[in-house]
Amino acid sequence: MIQQRTWTGGQHRTSVLDHPFLRHPARRLVWLGFDERANPEVSFRIAVDGTATDRDGRTIGVDSARIAVAHPLQLAGELPYWVSHFTDHELRQPFPQLAREVHALTERERMATSLERFAHRMVPTSALLRLEGFGWRRGAPVDGVHDHLYRQVDGDLQVLLHLDDGIAVEDSEPEGEQVIEAVELSSRPASPWWRRCGDTAFGALNPITASEVLRELAAVFE
Repeated sequence: MIQQRTWTGGQHRTSVLDHPFLRHPARRLVWLGFDERANPEVSFRIAVDGTATDRDGRTIGVDSARIAVAHPLQLAGELPYWVSHFTDHELRQPFPQLAREVHALTERERMATSLERFAHRMVPTSALLRLEGFGWRRGAPVDGVHDHLYRQVDGDLQVLLHLDDGIAVEDSEPEGEQVIEAVELSSRPASPWWRRCGDTAFGALNPITASEVLRELAAVFE
């Protein structure tokens, strides 16, 4: 869902619905069918017998070009109906999908190459490193210190989280606190601080990617 991975109908059947383990959690998710132009055309869930059902529980046919796990932003006006459906049927999801927090860039942030809302803020190092669970990575060390974290997004772009002091390479269990100097979007490979800067406006990200990045960064301050 976060990576917006899609399957053809045949791949979905083979890799998910016929899989001895994945088919069970798959029944507790909402799926989306996309047309050949990648536009959402139908949302559905999988019944016990493997058929597709709509939000009202009616069996439907799905003849979509691609199929994916639906993100709340893609469900739009249908989201409340699916939330009600899962609540009424006491369906517990394998991970936060329908109840997932969604975030949006402000118009100013869409035009900017850095996110001021996260700049110059102090956070526990342990909280910062929770980002690695979301796919963030520490940048190559400079003088024995990781001075930034980065996350690959939307092709060759990457979000760079610059640290004031940085995390010592030799520190296997970093403690203390870190000051986030800046959060920028760049199309360049991660590089040392003296060559690094945001060169891409955050508006280049699609809404789902932007929402997930903001959600991950917000979690650092919880």
